[in-house]
Amino acid sequence: MEMEKMCDDNSCGNGKEKVPTVPFPQEVLPADNDNTNINRDDFPTVLSLDLLHLLISGGVIRHLILVFLDHIHQLNLQVEGAAAIGGKSMSVWDDLTLRNPGRITDQSNGNIAVDMYHRFKEDIKTMKQMGFDAYRFSISWPRVLPGGRWSAGVNREGIDYYNEVIDTIIEHVMEPHVTLFHWDLPHCLEKEYEGFLSKEIVNDFREYAELCFWKFGDRVKSWSTINEPWTYAFNGYVTGVFPPHKASCTLEQALQSIPTYKYSLESRRIYEIGLKYAKTKHDGEKLCFSRDAYIVGRNLLLAHAAAVESYRTKFKESQGGEIGIVLNSAWYIPYDTNSEKDNSAVRRAVDFMLGWFLDPVLYGRYPENMTKCVHPDNLAYFTPKNPESLKTGSSWLYMVPWGLHMHLKHLKETYKEKLPPIYITENGISEENNKERTAYEASADPLRVKYYQDHLAHLANAMKEVQVNVKGYFAWSWCDNFEWSEGYTERFGVIYIDFNHNQARHPKHSALWFAKFLKSKKLTSISDEQQSEDNSETEAETEADTKAETEAENEVEIQGEERPTAVEE
Repeated sequence: MEMEKMCDDNSCGNGKEKVPTVPFPQEVLPADNDNTNINRDDFPTVLSLDLLHLLISGGVIRHLILVFLDHIHQLNLQVEGAAAIGGKSMSVWDDLTLRNPGRITDQSNGNIAVDMYHRFKEDIKTMKQMGFDAYRFSISWPRVLPGGRWSAGVNREGIDYYNEVIDTIIEHVMEPHVTLFHWDLPHCLEKEYEGFLSKEIVNDFREYAELCFWKFGDRVKSWSTINEPWTYAFNGYVTGVFPPHKASCTLEQALQSIPTYKYSLESRRIYEIGLKYAKTKHDGEKLCFSRDAYIVGRNLLLAHAAAVESYRTKFKESQGGEIGIVLNSAWYIPYDTNSEKDNSAVRRAVDFMLGWFLDPVLYGRYPENMTKCVHPDNLAYFTPKNPESLKTGSSWLYMVPWGLHMHLKHLKETYKEKLPPIYITENGISEENNKERTAYEASADPLRVKYYQDHLAHLANAMKEVQVNVKGYFAWSWCDNFEWSEGYTERFGVIYIDFNHNQARHPKHSALWFAKFLKSKKLTSISDEQQSEDNSETEAETEADTKAETEAENEVEIQGEERPTAVEE
């Protein structure tokens, strides 16, 4: 695994700083473009669901699904709570936060989180009131299979819970979109055979996926197998900030001992000092992230492929759904656009993040940049059988809306006709959790409103200019939640959660903006035969839309309480 340079050989390590020459991309919207009037009419009408779910973090963005622009996203461990309720067993995150609370920024855990386990009905009702037509959530593996596999017993209470969640979503005329694995591995499997470091995980994941297909597939038509495999492999086996925190040494020690394209902790810039680390062969039994992260990445891909194969051969014909994987990638720019080495570094950086998982999915092989830089004993190739099953279709976060445009352009130009339809499954920004602010004060989030306006404007522009097949969009996130190693120190939600007062919900200004935006004009697929009939209903629909807007702006209720503030626009 390598960290990429952003300067050339004449400016690296010699103490002389070089002024970067990074022109603003001409094809994107100007930085001062007014996007406050972004409208649903700027996007396509309803599009069909397809194969691959790509998460794009464009230096900047993060996650695309069915009815365009009507989606919200939340993940079980971050919102469910009920960590020891309903037959759920320990996950690796439960073990980390309870045994080692110091590994979490505010020493918190997800035991209660935002208590959506008990409040999902009222939350889903509110989502629908705001105008969202789809809800993406993840299933907790240890909640449905406490022992990690079928032979250890199926938790009926966990199955009943997710059945009720799915039924509630459908009752509110919304689409359920389900992610199977968002990092909460059953702790028992980590203890038994070290989780994704072992090939045994592939069959256990297949069993878990098949259970979900059997129990929920009659209503769920959109499945994601694994969320952000790069994040799981990198944070769990390189930096060690995520479970199972397998990093064999600190980042500082690694940089001193085996140099690579190294990250300078002092100057916060990246510079090249060699490729020795990436080409170093794993030595003996020592944990080493020159090998382990690649093993985990490969097993994540094989687990994804196993689940896809099972769905396509056993369930797809009768259930009629689609399945894909969620990938993440930052967008990079060269330090000097006139330097071929800097431009090559950009391509290499994207390959080591996005190509690592996308190329095997599309081509059954790793990108050339990886095979040239990583020792073959550390980066095992796929067998002839593997590719066929693989071919399926806030210190870390910055606001660079045009990065989304450039990332989509890169995907279109790099993968061409091989590129499946894209679904952005997370897009959002965090704010610091300032405990001195009241719920009323914290609900004013103009930065988040502008973030969504700008990113949606650049997304619409990219779809028109680049002609990339983007089919849907999920906002991240529905509400403030447990943010992994950052605990509750960051807030991503459009709904404010008052963690000190029984997890009370309060809509932020961004929630009210979304409600108005989504109700500005519903996107529908209308045939010519229907047109005359629909025209006769225009007046009634206009009256209904006006009423809906008024409700969204003035009558949104959370837990029976009126919103604490309103936005004057």
